[in-house]
Amino acid sequence: MDKKTEYEYITDYIDESFFDSETCRDQLRCLWTAHCLHHDIDVDTGLYDYALMELWCRVALSEEDTADWGDYESFDKFMGEYLV
Repeated sequence: MDKKTEYEYITDYIDESFFDSETCRDQLRCLWTAHCLHHDIDVDTGLYDYALMELWCRVALSEEDTADWGDYESFDKFMGEYLV
């Protein structure tokens, strides 16, 4: 899968998920982790930060506060857990 298509899959997943469910939150993190590994995106680079901020903006529209995150910083930590 190319980079753009895979990223769009993740954004579609965000739009269709309910992040009060731990399973949905974990699956989002796994999708993001796989995307970063497939496309050699390193944590704390401009590309990583920009793409993750875009995802945060989508998540924040519907489910900004969960058991795993309540702001961008905690979302960043949660999403990068398997990458650092």
